[in-house]
Amino acid sequence: MSITISIRFTNGQYHATPWGNHANEGLVEWPPSPWRLLRSLIAVGFAKQNWGDDIQTIPASARSLLNKLSACLPSYLLPVGAVAHTRHYMPLYDSTKRDCAKVLDAFVRIAESNSTSSQLLKVYWPVDLNESEVGCLENLVCSMAYLGRRESWIEASLDEDTSEPDDNWVKPVDMNDCARQGWDQISLYAPVEQNYYSEWLKRQPKPQKKSKALKLPEDILGCLCLSTSQWRDANWSQPPGSRKVYYWRKSDALEPAAAQVSFVKSHLEPVECVLLALTSDTVKGTVRPLLTDALMWMEKIHKAAVEKLTKTLNEGEKCDCPCLIGKDRECNPLKGPHQHACYLPLDLDGDKRIDHVLVYAAMKLDEQAQRALMSIRTIYATDCPAMIVSVAGVGSLQMMRKQLKDRWGKTPSVICKSKVWECYTPFIAPRFIHKSGNHSIEDQVRKECASRGLPAPVKITIQREPYFFKFVCSRKEDDKQPPCKYPLSVRIEFENEVNGPICLGYASHYGLGLFKACRE
Repeated sequence: MSITISIRFTNGQYHATPWGNHANEGLVEWPPSPWRLLRSLIAVGFAKQNWGDDIQTIPASARSLLNKLSACLPSYLLPVGAVAHTRHYMPLYDSTKRDCAKVLDAFVRIAESNSTSSQLLKVYWPVDLNESEVGCLENLVCSMAYLGRRESWIEASLDEDTSEPDDNWVKPVDMNDCARQGWDQISLYAPVEQNYYSEWLKRQPKPQKKSKALKLPEDILGCLCLSTSQWRDANWSQPPGSRKVYYWRKSDALEPAAAQVSFVKSHLEPVECVLLALTSDTVKGTVRPLLTDALMWMEKIHKAAVEKLTKTLNEGEKCDCPCLIGKDRECNPLKGPHQHACYLPLDLDGDKRIDHVLVYAAMKLDEQAQRALMSIRTIYATDCPAMIVSVAGVGSLQMMRKQLKDRWGKTPSVICKSKVWECYTPFIAPRFIHKSGNHSIEDQVRKECASRGLPAPVKITIQREPYFFKFVCSRKEDDKQPPCKYPLSVRIEFENEVNGPICLGYASHYGLGLFKACRE
């Protein structure tokens, strides 16, 4: 049995510098070396498959799989592409003068094609795997998010077609091969065979007790797990256990393109959540917006998404994206439960600053909404540094509950499941507050729960929270103002467990009135 991995570059670009070359030389490692592929699988295992923190904790099926893959050389089927690059001028600050250094970022741009299969990079491994090893490999491959540098976003899967590679594939060079017309020999890095490494290891002198020499791993899997800094600090020119292998690649595989090649964008299925990460535009990148300014920043992100959405419209065309703007094609507010986008500020590191924003819509975010959110690059403000926005995740709310963790390794309390909920951000009453009866605080909370399809609360308690007086509780003067700006802390108890998020009251779609689950 043999296996084939199919890799699609979702943004049409592959970034990776060959071993032994500087990034400014403008070269690209194409195809990806076996060493790079194996290390990517290992990284996914530690990061997403709960392998633990040490090589000894790697599961037996994964260890057997990696040993088999490292024992043979793969073949590649390359999509049509061209080498390209971008140029960046980085400032160099000196006490006597200021100058700029030019930095090149070379990459392979995958050519446009009407067929998705022709845009795939296929990697064929002539290896026999059992069921547990195939299942382990499938989990690893499907969890890969990028290959090479992190700009190379990918979607990978195991291919059902495992036929033998033909003459169009990039194959290892046989030692008896002569020169071939139209083909070039290229070098890649791969692991050495385990038997050879074991014999080589026996011949190495034992390091002294106080020596700073690199402690050599016992097997190839240990060599693959070594970090770059470990073997470089020990003055190694390449990782232990690695070797240079040669492949035949077509001479025109990376011909520079005369014109820019467009890439066919894939269709995005509707999802419930888009997770955005915020980074400050400062030297250290650590200054993020305060949680008390959540209303202001959530509005800015929403307006930036709407601007990106309207830029894609033709002249005279009306915006039709109710999941993002909360209005229909005729600009009438949506009726029924509040199911359009809510911007939930998250503080995952516990420093009272917003580091992530979860955009959640019960009616699901369509392709237009997702692309608008993904297009946001920077949010500007007058009294604080600009915020750099990047997409950290896309998927269902259930997936976010499983994968999104705070600094303590727990799911954020705003998306948990609980009977008892209390305010994470202040609750602002949407109507004038009466002392009792209709429009009292308890009555407004119950009506807000009913308007969002939540069960009737069993108990409502008004608490005192001095920290909430620091929050911005009203929008700009040209927007709708609250009847009463007094911030309240509310505790709600339900008869049965209720899933979050729960957003009630004024500006509940922009960070206010957000509740958190009370963990027992």
